Amino acid sequence: MWSFLYVALVVSFLQAELSSGNTEESTEGNCEVYQDEIVSLQTKVTELTHKLSLLNTDSTTPVEDCPRSHYVFTRGNNIQDYVKYRRFFPQFKAATMCTWVNFDDLSFLAPILSYEALNHPNYILIELRPGDGWIRMIISESQNDFNFVANTSETYHICAWFDSSTSTMGFFVNGQSIGTKAYSGATLEGGGSFVLGQDEDRNVGGGFYGGRSVRGTVKNTVIFPRVLTTDEIFRMGFNCKCPIDHQVALTLDKMDLFGETTYGTDTQCPVLA
Repeated sequence: MWSFLYVALVVSFLQAELSSGNTEESTEGNCEVYQDEIVSLQTKVTELTHKLSLLNTDSTTPVEDCPRSHYVFTRGNNIQDYVKYRRFFPQFKAATMCTWVNFDDLSFLAPILSYEALNHPNYILIELRPGDGWIRMIISESQNDFNFVANTSETYHICAWFDSSTSTMGFFVNGQSIGTKAYSGATLEGGGSFVLGQDEDRNVGGGFYGGRSVRGTVKNTVIFPRVLTTDEIFRMGFNCKCPIDHQVALTLDKMDLFGETTYGTDTQCPVLA
């Protein structure tokens, strides 16, 4: 809200300066600069207005505060540290997987989450590949890379989705789509092993590689049994409101922690500025 008011005030000031006709203090070049600034700031006002309208509009699906979780991976580059979902993992014909991530080290591959089931290798893998400037998604061995350059000073809200009915998958980062691509259209069978922080490479609940592990934090991981709308993803990132139809929430009571993984004391929900 304060960003919106600040930008609106600056636009009003610049418009007043232009309309004053003060030629003693302003040159034609300065007027052109002012005009460019006004156009840029008016664009920001439009964007902020749209964001406010989304936050103030009721969702077609009821929402609630997003389930809280906070897992801290302090080492990286090892095969001991991870978090495993202890409940039965359901079947998905479509899904949206959302989480908040912060990376403390980007010198190696960082698998955020993975899922393996018997006779179904590489069922799900979401992995940051910082050296390539990509984030990778694998659904039932169909692999796609999306352009995404991360840094260690930011926290990111990431939502990955797939839909077997349209054979498509895609990513949102901080409320913005970074692409949609095709995949095989496979449905994910349930009953497998779902972990955070490691890549279960063709081995249910194992097969980890030392050069592939997260060093950082993974928070508020939630999985929905459908493709969320852009507005729902936006609302989740900017006011921490989740649709109530999530099917998997990786809260502490449903997880086993391994190695030196710890549960963070900060359970506040991050929100995008």
